[in-house]
Amino acid sequence: MQDHQHRNVTANVFRELCRFMSIWEVDGGCHLLSMMAYVLLKEVGVDATLNAGWARSPRLAFTHSWIEVDGRPFDIAIARPNLHRLEYRCPAVVYGIEIGSRNPTRIEYGVSGPALDRDTSMIATGTVGSWADRAPIPDWPWDRIVEVGSQIGLTLSRTGLRTAHANSPWTLRQP
Repeated sequence: MQDHQHRNVTANVFRELCRFMSIWEVDGGCHLLSMMAYVLLKEVGVDATLNAGWARSPRLAFTHSWIEVDGRPFDIAIARPNLHRLEYRCPAVVYGIEIGSRNPTRIEYGVSGPALDRDTSMIATGTVGSWADRAPIPDWPWDRIVEVGSQIGLTLSRTGLRTAHANSPWTLRQP
């Protein structure tokens, strides 16, 4: 895929995920949104890495999930954290750049921190499928990917997605 096609496809995926996040009022959905972004980007031929670990804003360190494309962070969920004490609200990050300001993000990803919380620890050692299987509503994450994918012209199925991506690992990012 040529660079401009790569960027257009990536932009379409992130635009629809931002719309999804707004419609569903997803706060603190970093694991879900990162998993959805990862699967959708893989489906359109973009090589992405799904990550979990510590991240740090200018004021606070927190456990988090995000993806990377070409070694640069993509992070939609950072715009709606579940950390109400997070005084620094960052816009979504694409290719390491904050949407809106077009400045490099001030979020540091994959930084040192204490032990991971239970949920992030399970994710960092698990797979997309093991995380999706823990959803309170069976198949909900897969169905949301099908829904968002249809908005960018993809014809996907829950079964096909599960077959293709359930064994994809999260990568524990730490120094």
